[in-house]
Parts: sequence; C-alpha cells; structure tokens
Amino acid sequence: MTRHLLRILLLVGLAAWVPVTYAAAPPLHFTKLDIDALSSPMTMIQDHQGFIWMGTYSGLYRYDGYQYRYFQHQSNTPGSVPHDSVSSLLEDRQHQLWIGTRNGLLLFESETNTFKTYLPSADQGDPQQSRQIRKIVSDGKRGLWLATRLGLQYFDPDTGKFRIYQHDSTQPDSLARDNVDTLALDRQGGLWIATWPGGVDYLPVGSSQFQHYQINTPDNSPLAKNIRALFVDSRQRLWIGTDAGIFLKQPGQNWAQNKQLPMPGIPEDFRVHDFIEDSSGTVWAATVGGLLRWDDAQQQFDRYQHQLEDPNSLVGNHVLSLLLDRSGSFLISTRNGISRVDLSLGGFEQLIPRTLQGKADYTDNTVTAIASAEAGQLWLGGRSTLLLIDPKTRQIIKNLTAKHNRKDGLPNDIIYSLHQQPKGPLWIGTRNGLIRFDPRQAHFQSISLGDIASNFVNKIVPGLGGTLWLGTGGGLIEYDPTSGILRKFQHDPLDPHSLANNSVSTLMVDRVGKIWVGGDISGGGLGVLNPATGQFQHYYFAPTNPAGLANNFILDLQEDPDGSVWIASTSGISQAIVTADGSLSFRNYNNRDVLYSDYIRVIKIDKTGKLWLSTNAELAKFDPITAQFSTYHLSEGFSTNWVYGASLVDGDGMPYFNNLNGMVVVHPESVRNNQIPPTVAITDISVLNRSLTEDVNVEGVKLEGSTVAPKALTLPWRKLMFSLRFSALHFADPMRNRYAYKLEGFDRDWVETDSSNRVATYTNLNPGQHLFRVKASNNNGVWNETGISLPITITPSYWQTVWFRAIALSTLMGHWQRPIFGVSDNSGGFRLILKIRLQSGLRSFKT
Repeated sequence: MTRHLLRILLLVGLAAWVPVTYAAAPPLHFTKLDIDALSSPMTMIQDHQGFIWMGTYSGLYRYDGYQYRYFQHQSNTPGSVPHDSVSSLLEDRQHQLWIGTRNGLLLFESETNTFKTYLPSADQGDPQQSRQIRKIVSDGKRGLWLATRLGLQYFDPDTGKFRIYQHDSTQPDSLARDNVDTLALDRQGGLWIATWPGGVDYLPVGSSQFQHYQINTPDNSPLAKNIRALFVDSRQRLWIGTDAGIFLKQPGQNWAQNKQLPMPGIPEDFRVHDFIEDSSGTVWAATVGGLLRWDDAQQQFDRYQHQLEDPNSLVGNHVLSLLLDRSGSFLISTRNGISRVDLSLGGFEQLIPRTLQGKADYTDNTVTAIASAEAGQLWLGGRSTLLLIDPKTRQIIKNLTAKHNRKDGLPNDIIYSLHQQPKGPLWIGTRNGLIRFDPRQAHFQSISLGDIASNFVNKIVPGLGGTLWLGTGGGLIEYDPTSGILRKFQHDPLDPHSLANNSVSTLMVDRVGKIWVGGDISGGGLGVLNPATGQFQHYYFAPTNPAGLANNFILDLQEDPDGSVWIASTSGISQAIVTADGSLSFRNYNNRDVLYSDYIRVIKIDKTGKLWLSTNAELAKFDPITAQFSTYHLSEGFSTNWVYGASLVDGDGMPYFNNLNGMVVVHPESVRNNQIPPTVAITDISVLNRSLTEDVNVEGVKLEGSTVAPKALTLPWRKLMFSLRFSALHFADPMRNRYAYKLEGFDRDWVETDSSNRVATYTNLNPGQHLFRVKASNNNGVWNETGISLPITITPSYWQTVWFRAIALSTLMGHWQRPIFGVSDNSGGFRLILKIRLQSGLRSFKT
C-alpha cells in the first residue's frame, strides 16, 4: 500500500466570533406564492367562506389558493370598481365586504359580482380628499370608521350617510389634524387615530371630544410623529408604528410611560406598515426592514429578512401587509411578492452553509457527508470542501477546500463518508482513496486501498475493537488505523458465504460486532458477516415469502436501543427478527396511503426510539410501537432533492438530513404539523363550458346565490353539460390538498382527485332532484368530512312530465273504448284529439 503525505491545501482558519446582541429567530421556512401577475397587496383579509381578498394599487383580487378573480375599474361599466388603488378591506358582522379606495367606499354585491359606491355629499368637503380612504375599522356594531385625507369619517350603512370629523382651530378637543393615516378600535369601543403630523388622538366611545397625545423620544425626533400603523392586541396593549421605531402602551398606563421597543437596527427610511397577532398572542410587524416578531419573554424583536443563499427566506425585505388565515398560514406581502409560511408546522430547521458566519466565497451548500466532532461541533463534507461548524452558534470554525494541485492538500473530489475517531484523526472517504486528517496538526494523509474500485470509499464505520470497516466499490475492508488493511472481503462465485456483491454502499456494526452490509446499485440483498468465521449469511427478496426481505436494494441500516435492526430499501422499511435457529426473518412496513414515496434513503433513530426517514419526496416518522407513519411536507426547496444519504443523530438526539440546500435539522420534541381541516368552497359553475359569472343566458338555467356561494342550481333536461369547480380554502400547501366529490343518485362512490383536477363535470342527467357533495383534506391528510353540498334540480321536458303521460294515457284509453266524433279508429281523429289535449296541457304547464 502506497501512502502519500500531503500538506494542507488551504486552511481558511477560525471564523471571528462576533458577539450577537439578538438571539437567532425561531426558524421559519417561507415559500413564495406563485401568482406573479398579482402586484404586491397593500391590504389582505380572509372572508367568512375562507377566500382571501387582496387590495393592490392595480385592483382587487379574490384568491382560492390556486387561481384568482380580478376586479378592476372599467370605464362606462356600472358596478365596476371606481378606482384600481385599493387601500383597505373589511368584512363586517353581516359578512358584507367593504373596500376602501382612492375614489370612495365600496360594498361588494356577491350575487352580481358588482360594487356599490358610497360617497360623502358634495357639501362635505373636497371630493378629491374626502374620497381617499386609507383605513376601514368597524365600530363593533354596524357602523364603519374611515381614515381619509380630509378627516375622520363615520359611515352608517343603514342610512348611507357620512359624518365627518375635522380639525377646528377654535375647538381644542377637535381632531388634531385632518390628514388621518390609520385607525384602531379598543375593546371598549374607543378609537385610536393617527393624524399626520399631529401624533395620536383618542375618541372615547359615544364621545365627540378628541384627546391628543404625542410620541416623544430622547432626541425629539420628528419622525416619531409620523405614525403609520396602530394595533390593539388581545391584551389591550396599543402598538404604535412610527418612522422612528415601534412604541408600546400598556393598558391603564400613563401615556408618558410609553416605551420605545428595542430594535435590531433601524434603517434611515424605517417605516411600519402593519401589525398582526397570531393565535399564541405573538405580535408581528411589517416594516421596510423585514418582518419583525416580538419576543415577549426576551423583550426583543426577532427579524426575518431575505437571504440570497436561502431559497426559503422571506422573498423581500420591504413588507407591506400581513394576514394570518384560519388554516394556520401566514401570508406576508412584500415589494418582491408574497411569502407564505405555515405557523402550525414546527420542529424543523434548515442549516445552510452559505448563511453561516465565517463563510467564504467558495463555501458550498452541498453536504455529502456528516460526522460528529468535539464539543457538539459537526464536520460537513461536500464537493471538494470540508467544514467544521458549530450548529448552535451557526459559525464556521474551519473552512478547508482544495487547490487545483491535489498533491498540496485535500483532493479535489466529493467526500462520501466521514468518521471522527475519538480524540484522534478525522477519516475521509472519497472515490480516490481514504484520507486521514489530523485537525490539530492541520495535516492530511492520503491512503491507497489498492485497485480503483477499492479506492471508492462509500462508507466508514467504527468496529468494536478500534478498527474501521470500509464499504467500497471493491468490497468490504477491515482497516486498522495503525497497521492498515487487515482483511478484504470480496465476492467469490464459488463460495456461497462470501460477499454477495463487491459494491458496498451501506454498512453497520451491531452491538455484538456483526457487520451488516447492503448496496443500492447492484441489488445484492442483505449480508451479515460474522467476523470470527469470516462468513456471510445472505438474505434476499422473495415475492412468495411475506417474511422475506422487502427489496434487494438496501440503502441504510440502523440499530435501535433495543437491539432491533432496521433496514431502508427502495420498497419501504424492514425490521430484522431473529428466529429460533438464529437466522433472520423480516417484518416489512410500507403505507402508500401515507407515504408519497416508499424509496427510503436514510433511517435515523431519535432518543425516544422513533424512526425518522428521508425518502425521495419527504421526511417521515415511523413509530415502531403503533406501526404508524407520519409525513412532514416541508417548504418547496426545503424537503426536496434528498441526496447522497448523508445523515447524523447528534449528542442531543436531533437527526440531521442533507439535501441540495444544506441540511434539515429535526427537533423531535417540537415537531408538529397542520391538523386544521380545510374549509371547502365551490369556486365556479359553468354551463356548456361558459361560467355563470359571465351572464350566460341559457333557457331554464337558474342559480340561487352566487357562483362561489350557490344555494341551489336548476337546469333543464337536455344533453346539457355543466361543471362545478371547487377548492379547499386551506393555504398551508394547497398543491397537497386532496378532494372527493359525489353526485348523489348518479355517482355510486366518492370520486377522489387531487389539486390539479378540482372540477366535476356531468351531462345527460335524469330529471329530478340531485345533491352534489364535495369534501377535502389539508396537506397532511386531515379531512373535512362534512364538506359542502349543492342541491341541483333537473327539470324534465314536457313529454317526461306526469301530466303529459296522464293525457296520453287517457287519450289512448278513450280511443280504444269508443269512436270519437264519428271518426273511425283508423282515421286521423285520434291524432287530432291528442294534439288538442297536448296543446291544452302545454298552456297550463307554461302558466
């Protein structure tokens, strides 16, 4: 064996420690909404059905998770939006949608998809100013408060009248300024009013006298008087967003005791656009410097911003508006688009090398191997890179990379396996041999294992006696760190107890020292080596043996705390069971109803004994006690492209899995997913491929309600095709929602479908009463079994009616019994009588 002593290629060294004032924010994994045609919403709400409405500078949008309906101004079209700039939205207690625009207050009339405009009278001030509505707030009853450029307005929907409050220099308790930016209502019905640049006014419920307050800062910054956002949370605290920062007033506290909250750096052009409170009572702020989350325990803000290296970071830093919907989704509108995050999903973290402190220009996000180091640190192997990181502080401690000349350092090659010998060297497996690295001496040594195939080191696993077991392309090698190769096991076609296949890509040493080997390239099944005898016992897949191995392609092997060995294959997972004669049988687990893919790349076992699985499509958890799978569908780009099978369970029992964007870290005690069932809605009804929203005029077609809130549908009998579109208004991950529909009296069973085919089409139905039903599940398979239903009536043609048949029957009977009007049975009299009676019946039917 030839050994090459290599010098260290490049040691970038220790990353400088920079004290961090603010702790890392709880990890959130954002996904950009794929609705690029929609401009950045300034305001967003969710209505009582579950639709999301978005107001933008270019119009109003209604979104169902897949598609949107766009409303904009159309000249000379009665009932259209009078102005495309939509600044505020509100749904009142009567489920009426109110829209604030630059040209008046609008009421959406859902059955006609039109808008009714309300304007102050001509004698109530400059219409250019009084019609510009910035904020709508309910008074808690039926009335509306409006913030406008020409004072505070109160609108009474019952009378359609406006009352306007303005500044009066002769009245000290009048409105401080006419230019009102925003409003907030407290629990008592009192109104907080931001006037520019006059500070904050308060109007007690039932009063017409305004109380005036100012925001004061130590430097008397005039920016503190520019108040852009107000919010009263569930604890009745008043949040005040200014151009100088965020201030908080506690309930019952003297105004002078208001405090400015510490910020993680305020840009010169700082501004707060919006506040919102989530179900846990946490308050979030939309600012020009990112999304802020108030940590009440630490009394500080966490900040989320766009990071170029993180595809699951916020899409943009200038945040305009926020929406927390009833499905647990958090929508964040920015100048660069809309981000979505599922707040009900927890326990997962993305660790991306290029986002860590101490990164270099050549730092690569690809992680191909992981190993534990001292003091909770981790070694990460990549494509010609080797990193030592501290995952808790998110620091790169050492950053090693390859020069072009391989003789000077780390080979320019992919690292396939890593093993940190306790208080010893780091062992590195590449396709060009084994490498010994001494971190203290910064010294690399390359070790040849013989032929080209044997130098392809897939796996390094420590044995019980201090030796290393190497899975290579040329067989299984027992290696002594001091003396070198001890034994090499290869396939011998004449020896049934030899290695089944020379390509060993996975291996494990169990607690008694036996070596378990498998491969994912040639499908050699499972081999178990007794080191004492040097013989393998082989196990293969057999279609007729239910206790046999699930598949011959073995991708991972793990032993649990009870001594059971678990096997990952391309057909699920298997548990090895020791039989009475010492051989193995297998208990196989695979649930295609739960798992999107049964191609299991990696198994990791947490400290509670649960199995964590990375598949081709997802992360999953398996409970050996209940034999139940749970799947976790993380953000796009976060859980896809699981590659190389690099994984680890650290000293705290947290599994690490690699993907193309670094690593996913699982915090088992914090794992949760979305258990909120979806709301289901019909989103469109079409007849003869034309939507009824387009004023389709087909004789006999009658729709009660609207196309998105239908109450009943009547259609005439003919070969008339109609379609019903539907959506689960659950926005955590709409593409993973599933559906089932049924037309009672026509469909025998539920028709299941996915998000790509959310439509049911029928034709040639029999006359009578029908009931269309649709139900849906969320992205985690939680079903709304009730769903929604729509009564459908198919009216018959005249010859299918009871009266027609009665007339025809009586005519026939009379014709058979006697001659009529002296006309013989063979004459045309019968036809004449039938025609007269039918005409009479048709007249009575029409009336």
